[in-house]
Amino acid sequence: MKGLRKSPWLLLAAFILALLFRLYSLQVDPDPRIRSQAGSQYWARLRVTAPRGIIRDRNGIALAISAPALSFFIDPTLWDPGNAPLLQDLIPRSRLERISGSIGGRYYPIARKVDPPISDRVINLRLPGLFWVKETKRVYPQGNTLSHVLGFCDIDDRGLAGAELFWDSVLYAPPEGRIIAKDARGDFVDVAIPGLTMTADNDSLVQLTIDSRLQHILERRLREGVLQHKAEWAAAVLLEPSTGMMSGTPTRSVPTRF
Repeated sequence: MKGLRKSPWLLLAAFILALLFRLYSLQVDPDPRIRSQAGSQYWARLRVTAPRGIIRDRNGIALAISAPALSFFIDPTLWDPGNAPLLQDLIPRSRLERISGSIGGRYYPIARKVDPPISDRVINLRLPGLFWVKETKRVYPQGNTLSHVLGFCDIDDRGLAGAELFWDSVLYAPPEGRIIAKDARGDFVDVAIPGLTMTADNDSLVQLTIDSRLQHILERRLREGVLQHKAEWAAAVLLEPSTGMMSGTPTRSVPTRF
């Protein structure tokens, strides 16, 4: 009788052990069909640039900011090389030639940080296998004004010259982690990776003593002086007499002709 009473519990324990073993096998060594399905939904794990801090003049006018931009890539398993000519003049020639033939893998980048007018044209083509991810691109709202002071950044938004380089440790934000994948319906998914994603806004700020309005006036006057006196090079510095604070520093040179 005792054996009969214990048998239901033994059967239940055996069932639970079998269930746990099955769950373990699915997690550690899943069925090849499951691995194949997961692979068809997964593209790549990558890092995209996060917004840099802002550079402003003494009046708070933005001199350097990070603006939204799109980076494009293709899934070679969905891409038709015959559509490559449609991207002519929209992406680099080397990338265009590459996607005109057979490519392996699930992820191949074709253009990074494309300006809105061009990116809109690429999106409107609605080509199968062509996708994009959001990044940021360094832009200078005042154009060439103070370009010799501000410097510039590389494609990954690391400062390479000028204030961008000098204050890079303050302005730079580590890249965001992204998973590029498809959902069960085959729709594109751009998923942030926990722990690798920074906040959407970088509140770092570098404020210069330069007054961009005075800088514009100085640059115009300096340009007029160079033309009037046929000078090859000229520079000026505007300082506040009471504090020695620099308010403007234009330069002007005439390109050398060979």
